[in-house]
Amino acid sequence: MEIEVKLRLPNAATHNRVLSLLTPFLLKTHHQENFFFDGVSRELSSKRAVLRVRFYDNDSLCVVCLKAKAVIVDGVSRVEEDEEEIEPSIGRDCLSDPSKLGSIDSRILKRVRDEFGVENGGFVCLGGFKNVRNVFEWKGLKLEVDQTDFEFGTCYEIECESADPEKAKKLIEEFLKENGVEYSYSEKSKFAIFRSGKLPYILVKMKMILKSVDVVLVGSMLCVRFVHKKGSILESSSCVARLTQRNLASALTHPKSLVTSTALECSELLVSMNFPSIIIFWNKNTTCTMCSISPKVLKLV
Repeated sequence: MEIEVKLRLPNAATHNRVLSLLTPFLLKTHHQENFFFDGVSRELSSKRAVLRVRFYDNDSLCVVCLKAKAVIVDGVSRVEEDEEEIEPSIGRDCLSDPSKLGSIDSRILKRVRDEFGVENGGFVCLGGFKNVRNVFEWKGLKLEVDQTDFEFGTCYEIECESADPEKAKKLIEEFLKENGVEYSYSEKSKFAIFRSGKLPYILVKMKMILKSVDVVLVGSMLCVRFVHKKGSILESSSCVARLTQRNLASALTHPKSLVTSTALECSELLVSMNFPSIIIFWNKNTTCTMCSISPKVLKLV
């Protein structure tokens, strides 16, 4: 059983910030290529398992790994894992022709045949992704800071394998908070993200003082403009998801601009970087507003 702490970093800037903070503790950097395989009849995936072949640093090493029954709860991943080294040239041959996986001399491939019923020649390659892993020795922990490049985007993550994950997670979280680094608990494995074909939700906390909120209803579209106290403007428009603050909800029946008479303090602005929605929590009079807006067009002017 592999037990790891997994913390998601929201963007490249945050990832670079973490790398900079941990530079004195750097052990090594790995450039990985990861490829995944299943049986032609989904013999592995139907039992929540997957076969991975990973190449390190221009084929200096190749590791085949069988993973099964992965679970991630509160940033802690638990997965059954068995791995073994094979010759990189053999790994490349299997990548070119997945049917060769059934004939190589491997303890793990024997398990796949015996336990999952994948017959010789019955493998299919699902594709894969690249990963740059920086490994650090920090406070008795081995931290792995990843930049994972999928065809549809890039994710950033901190991983730490530990027999006491809650203690390790506490240490890492304290370090990130002390240095003002935004993060969230990972909810999906890299493989799950790869199979979904889209980046996960990434929530980023921001603090700001809003001078006014303008709301205009245009047909079924709700146009929202947030004016920062210092004069900067955040603008966007999208279909209404839900409005619970009374003065904004009235925009549904009164299609005109509504401007708040007093400045509002936005205690938390949670932005999903990869999904077209934003949830805005107001702590002014314990009210709450929710609207659906595209983060791609939401920016400081």
